[in-house]
Amino acid sequence: LVSFVLFVFVQSVNEFSEPTLRLVSTNYTPLLTLPEDCKHHLFVSHIWASGQDKVHKIVRSLQLYIKGVDIWLDVDALENLGDLEDSVAESAHFVLYYSKGFFNSFNCRREVVQAQEAEKPITVMFESRDVSVDRIVEMREEFRNFWPEDLSPNMYSTYIFAQDPILWISNGTQFSLESIKLVAGRLLKSIPYYQKNADLLDAGVKIDGEIKPVEISMPMNILYCSTNPEAHDVAQKLVRGCKGNISVSNMNRPGTVLREDGNHTVMLVYLNKNTFKNSGCLFTSIVRAIDINIRIVLVHENDANKGGCDFWEIIEQTPTELRKKPYNIYEKDIAVSLYSIEEYQKVSIRLLLTKMGAKPIDIKGAVGVSEVIFEEHI
Repeated sequence: LVSFVLFVFVQSVNEFSEPTLRLVSTNYTPLLTLPEDCKHHLFVSHIWASGQDKVHKIVRSLQLYIKGVDIWLDVDALENLGDLEDSVAESAHFVLYYSKGFFNSFNCRREVVQAQEAEKPITVMFESRDVSVDRIVEMREEFRNFWPEDLSPNMYSTYIFAQDPILWISNGTQFSLESIKLVAGRLLKSIPYYQKNADLLDAGVKIDGEIKPVEISMPMNILYCSTNPEAHDVAQKLVRGCKGNISVSNMNRPGTVLREDGNHTVMLVYLNKNTFKNSGCLFTSIVRAIDINIRIVLVHENDANKGGCDFWEIIEQTPTELRKKPYNIYEKDIAVSLYSIEEYQKVSIRLLLTKMGAKPIDIKGAVGVSEVIFEEHI
């Protein structure tokens, strides 16, 4: 009896010490009871030529964090291509992983058709290796170009794009955890138990190790350059995302004091494909800040519709003086990626604040806008 109790105790400790996805509402791992006619939780459809390696890594990540999830994947389960339709029908949720050429593949289209006919919930997922390319626009265009006219393209377009596709981010642990949470949230809505108890999902899911709300312990002033106005917009989001006394100042405004006794001061620089093309006084403002030992914090736009581009393009456009000592802005730190998608942007904001000196607070102490002291000097 003592041995059995000890075994159960050790199992419980191990479960709570592993990085596991849990419901916020219960603090327990989700119940993954399948529909009666299903053998798998997820069927992941992808084109082998451009998506196989990436999908295998994604599936392993989902299996690591979502305990007990059963994912149908060709390398693990497929013995006969003729079994594809049955495998789709026996899965609770259909995942379409888009990579170039997906809609030009006969077998990929075949899987989508079966999923629609079986009325399977669908999640479209993609990765973006080229920041300057809008992959959702690309996938819609490829669908229009290759989906056969005799296969009711309007009906299938509505089915495939009924929900926003999920951007899967594999670079950066905190962003990857959000990707897992987004996929898990879609999956759980397909599980019978949560269809009957939907309120349990209202508070979302969480994973141990994800970035928490943050606070600052001393007054902080965020400087921005007037010719880098997007930095001002991001700074406002930083104020709303942090507990504490934060001010935002245009450092080029006459009379602005760059450093005040008792204040922590940083300069925020927003980077996209246009930052250094028409930078105005940005170069001199950065030099001025570095000369008086103000830390430069960089944020890199990742939305193609907002001028996002690969980071090497920004480095190539950066003035030579800002790539060499003593003004090298890339020497000591890397830029934080900024996303427009709400869940990822929350991570971006907290990572930026952490770089500025903010510390995690208990989730119960998460701050609302009304608790923030916000002073802005335009």
